[in-house]
Amino acid sequence: MQPLGDLDRRIAAALLRDGRAPWRRVAEAIGEQERTVSRRGSRLLADGVVRIHALPGPWRLAGRAATLVRVRGGLRVVEAVAEHLADHPLSTWVSVLANPVECVAELFHGPQDLRETLSGIERSAGDARAEVRATLLPAYHRTVSGWSPEILSAGEYDAVGAREDAALATTNGARAAVDELTARLVDLLQEEGRATVDELASSLGVSASTVSRRIDSAVRDGLVFIRAVVDPALLGYPCEAVIEVRARPGALPRIAGAVADAPEVRWAADDGSSVLAQAACADAGHLGDLLHRLGALDDVVEISASPVVAVTKRSTVRYRDGVPSPR
Repeated sequence: MQPLGDLDRRIAAALLRDGRAPWRRVAEAIGEQERTVSRRGSRLLADGVVRIHALPGPWRLAGRAATLVRVRGGLRVVEAVAEHLADHPLSTWVSVLANPVECVAELFHGPQDLRETLSGIERSAGDARAEVRATLLPAYHRTVSGWSPEILSAGEYDAVGAREDAALATTNGARAAVDELTARLVDLLQEEGRATVDELASSLGVSASTVSRRIDSAVRDGLVFIRAVVDPALLGYPCEAVIEVRARPGALPRIAGAVADAPEVRWAADDGSSVLAQAACADAGHLGDLLHRLGALDDVVEISASPVVAVTKRSTVRYRDGVPSPR
């Protein structure tokens, strides 16, 4: 998979920061003409190279919990489980890793869903031996909505939009109530993440200013994540890995924050005992540099990395044979 050209990479990176940013704002942020940015950006979206995807905040439903499911076994059984979990409506991302060979999936589920999910994994594994682990994720420190690869400068990213951190803080804390209008708005954004304010207002029968306010508050409260879904390889980062960092007791929140701040990290959470992160790097040397930097942090006692060898789901987008499914 060949990386995008420089301008397309910069436009895609801007959309990572704010998937709904107007082309004028993107153009001003990256120092290009609006007409050029609009044409190139629209082509990236039309071709499906970049997808603006609105993911409802799973926490808006009472009783939902985030769990990381890991299934170890032979490659054949792990791949079968990965395909099964990628089709699961409660999974958001699913990858196959090496070192060791395992399938890793993030799920948001209700109280009764996890047992049914584990039963489904057992069925998909068939008679093969598989080790299944399910770990609750009580705290998130970065989601792919907040990934800021070193394609744009910090100032350019900030000119596109605000960092994700405020929404994450709300997500990990109190949960905002969702009224009918906001719920309908979130549903419409799921269908088309870059629908204009006027289009949304017309569908909802309210004013454009009301829609703008509702979108801002929904994003701020973690009720919806509007993200650009793009393969890291297209941005020049084909080397993906899942990293686990163990730290001394009491140091985990600080270490988690440092891991999440690394520009290579696309996603980071902790399970109360270790930090788990998805990373995207240019090559193995770049990954090694990241591991050395994180391993040198005070109070880190162990760090490991498992290369991603296959993706079957990315930000709720289903992948087949390494290619995102048609819209």
